[in-house]
Amino acid sequence: MLAKALVPEGFDEHLTDIEHALQDPRFVELTRRTVELAGWEPDDPRVAELAADLAEHYLANRAQLSIVTGLQARTEAATRYRLVAHHREQRESAAARLTALLEARLLAAGVHIPRPGAR
Repeated sequence: MLAKALVPEGFDEHLTDIEHALQDPRFVELTRRTVELAGWEPDDPRVAELAADLAEHYLANRAQLSIVTGLQARTEAATRYRLVAHHREQRESAAARLTALLEARLLAAGVHIPRPGAR
């Protein structure tokens, strides 16, 4: 609901993107691993491995990359993206580390991720 409230103009398309991605067994497997992340410590080596696997998958499947980048609002993108992407994270959590590592890999590959102060 937070995502829909912050970016209503792209929410239905985002759900459609996820629906299509659910047909991909690798996407489903990575999503399951992401759910398991809640029980991991931030320094667990599986976090970096999962970030690498996610980045590799999204970069190889550009249509699914919109699941990560698709909720960018047309205005105030960085602020809205941060609220959606980080709303349940705790500082020093495995989820926070995964997000940071995934974003870093995608940014290094030239994918636009809204950042505070960026347009």
